[in-house]
Amino acid sequence: HRRHSSLVMSMVEILPNVQLILSRYVLPIFFAFGIIGCILNIIIFLEKALRSNACSIYMLAINIVNLIEIPYALIRISVVNSLPITIRPTSVMYCRMSGYIQHYLLNVVRTYTVLACIDRFALSSINVRIRRFSSASMARKLVIIWTIIWLFIPIHMCFFYESISSQRCGVSGTYGIFFSMYSTIATGGHLILMICFASLAIYNIRKGHLRIHPVNGQGNDVNRIKKKDFQLVKMLRSYFYREVFINDSPPGRVRWLTL
Repeated sequence: HRRHSSLVMSMVEILPNVQLILSRYVLPIFFAFGIIGCILNIIIFLEKALRSNACSIYMLAINIVNLIEIPYALIRISVVNSLPITIRPTSVMYCRMSGYIQHYLLNVVRTYTVLACIDRFALSSINVRIRRFSSASMARKLVIIWTIIWLFIPIHMCFFYESISSQRCGVSGTYGIFFSMYSTIATGGHLILMICFASLAIYNIRKGHLRIHPVNGQGNDVNRIKKKDFQLVKMLRSYFYREVFINDSPPGRVRWLTL
């Protein structure tokens, strides 16, 4: 029994040091690769051949926000969490603003991903009206609109997100219940929309429902999605998996709530 107790105590003493090493030395390496990947993706999506593609515009927006989100998370994890508990910034204003910023960045990326899934569904549809949604002008408008909308949706966090427990920011009480419901709806809503429209797009592509009927009613040519559009579908699938299995998974949510 004593041996077991001493082993547990040793692990308790070691774990904070392991966490500190991971925060200071290991995570920055992963974040560095993430930053490099975002920069390369931005360069690719800014190419003239892709600038007129609606899905490319959504992916460009995703990578731009990720390029902001990754350094922000790096600063919070590697710098703030590596500080001694007694000098960590735990003011109410810090908790509110940091919570608001991370929530905004995470959900605006989710919305861009949903829009990209809808775009691929629209592009693969046999309905001319639905296909009109897949346009560069529409993509630019929706990116701007939703970037602004998400500035206001989580604004309540700037007023109520203030509970501090064990030198960490969090929520409790009545607002804690509200925030839990709100986060579940925001996360679940994005996830359901991603799955639905991604599945519909895959269904349309696999079933070969790619016949395009000209608006003027002339011509019977069968146009199929271009090779670059198939590549964008594959790339979008990786973004989708990241959102579902990393950001929207229980470990992912815990990571964001405990930053």
